[in-house]
Amino acid sequence: MRLFVACFVFALNFITASAALHAQTRTDNPVYHANQLLDVLERDGAKAVSDTLGEALENKDAASAIQSILTPMEKRKAKFRAVALDRDYGGAVRQIIVYQYMLSEQFPFIYFRFVYKMTDQGWRMSHFSVDSENSQPFPSKYDIN
Repeated sequence: MRLFVACFVFALNFITASAALHAQTRTDNPVYHANQLLDVLERDGAKAVSDTLGEALENKDAASAIQSILTPMEKRKAKFRAVALDRDYGGAVRQIIVYQYMLSEQFPFIYFRFVYKMTDQGWRMSHFSVDSENSQPFPSKYDIN
């Protein structure tokens, strides 16, 4: 019985967290939000996370383009993931780059870039991109200087 209750509570928390993330377009914690999105990619796949990103970016047309980019990475557990950069620009803009290592010949070193801008309702994601880089610490198009 205890196992059943524990499984039920886990399932309820999982469903609640997924629904909350899906509906969330503003956040108080952009790093947590970015990591939750990557968890959805690992767990539920490219379609689920691309729909969520389309809503967060308030650009539903972007969802199909994002889905095609993320499909090769879907439902694959990262061997390592960490926030490589979290830069705050005067409390108005935040750039977060999450580095992820996957055992994949096609995409071993992945960088997910999230840009959040402050609004009267909290942080809102305004940009998302994915890149791979083998020869440099960061993709060259990321302005990190």
